[in-house]
Amino acid sequence: MAIRTVVSRPCRSGQPGGSGPTDRPGQSNRPSRPERARPPGLLPAAAPAAASVVLVALSVLLAALSVAGCAATKPTTLGKMTRPGVALTAVVLDLADGREPTRVTDEHLLTLFRNLLKEGEQAAPVTEALPTDRGYVTFELSSAAGPWEVGPLSFVLGMRPDPEAPSSIQFPEGWYSFPPQLAQLVSGLVRFGNPGGPVDSEDAAFMSRYGLEPAFGISRLEVTLPTALVYRPGDFPTAVYWAYGNELSRDAGVGFDRDLGQAAEVRLYKVLCAPTWPGGSGRPAQAWLPDRAVIVRCGERIVGAWVDQVGGLGRSFKGRSAEEITGLTWDAWVRKLTDPADPTERGLDALSPEQVLGAFADALSAHDYKRVRQLYTRRYLVAEMLSGAAPDELYPSGFDDRGLETIQAASVVSIKEVEPPQAEPPGGAPEGTPKATPEGTREQTREFLVRLRLKVKGDVAWGDGINERFFVLHRETEGGWRIDSIATSP
Repeated sequence: MAIRTVVSRPCRSGQPGGSGPTDRPGQSNRPSRPERARPPGLLPAAAPAAASVVLVALSVLLAALSVAGCAATKPTTLGKMTRPGVALTAVVLDLADGREPTRVTDEHLLTLFRNLLKEGEQAAPVTEALPTDRGYVTFELSSAAGPWEVGPLSFVLGMRPDPEAPSSIQFPEGWYSFPPQLAQLVSGLVRFGNPGGPVDSEDAAFMSRYGLEPAFGISRLEVTLPTALVYRPGDFPTAVYWAYGNELSRDAGVGFDRDLGQAAEVRLYKVLCAPTWPGGSGRPAQAWLPDRAVIVRCGERIVGAWVDQVGGLGRSFKGRSAEEITGLTWDAWVRKLTDPADPTERGLDALSPEQVLGAFADALSAHDYKRVRQLYTRRYLVAEMLSGAAPDELYPSGFDDRGLETIQAASVVSIKEVEPPQAEPPGGAPEGTPKATPEGTREQTREFLVRLRLKVKGDVAWGDGINERFFVLHRETEGGWRIDSIATSP
């Protein structure tokens, strides 16, 4: 703001405020009129020098106030980035973990970033964070003045297990916090390789009913739904997977009971959810955020819909598990998928825990991996299946037998029962995968220390000679025992 400084000049003689006789030729020297009384505070006309000083001082004061006001309203770096006329042209994410930085240029994703940046608020400095939660971000922008960039700036992701934790970015003026969706977007772009796939508007509208926003498409898969939601011993457990997904879908008002055996398209989306999404808000002990949304379509109809984390079975769009939806434990629910009249099932039900362990060693020696997996619980099978899933698929095409193939021969040396697990068996099942329900009694869950003599080839987890492993056996169905986990420690 320009400040105009006005300096008073002495009034000429014969003009209002003049004083003393004039010496200009042709004018008479008349006595001046008596000075009228002036209100208090007005400058006397007879003091032009004092008026100049006061007005100059006043001008300086106004100029100082103006400068201070301009400094107080000086736009911040974030304010400059988000003001009208400035376009965000790229976002570069570097997690400083040895991988190449991820450069985002998709218009839809840049709009998401810009909208989230507009919600930034000044925050206290971030002093603690896991190394994997940190990284650097650079924003590339353009305006009428030309292209420019901001960064690299340090950022901290507000990650699990707290879905309401904000993300933070350190700008030149200090730290700013942003909604948790920013962390979900950043982690998704890094994890899924910045695919920037299309988002179907109908799918997006369906998800929006439940507070879910698709950021980008991950992949589209052509599948054939199972002809029946029944598991047969030794099968690849896709029937269990789809039966669980059907329960989750019903919570969103859809389902594919009448579409079994039909061709379908699966659409995987990276999904963002606000803290108010029921899967996280208000449930700190069970805080859980999805990686993906799964949409299943038969023709033009949405017949399946749920969210998941890669490597787990997931939850409904309302944030509920199948156990919460049906009111059944995993054991009680999976029994609905079992055909008690199946001859293989009946033969397995007749085995004691010790016989199951012996049959396991015999199947390894015979390289009969289907028989090996007939001896597993459905929970353990599903966990093994999903552990091999890639980020852009629901599950792999089959089991990876390479670990089992290294065992040339196996025999049981000794079996010793130990104290059973308290709540959940060991085994490291992915988050979102149902855990067995021991039901607290020895009649349902038992654990054994088993010494096996193995002949192996190659450098693998199993050693050549005597191997000790802890086997948890669980009575998942009303019939017999199955292996629910194998571990090197209780």
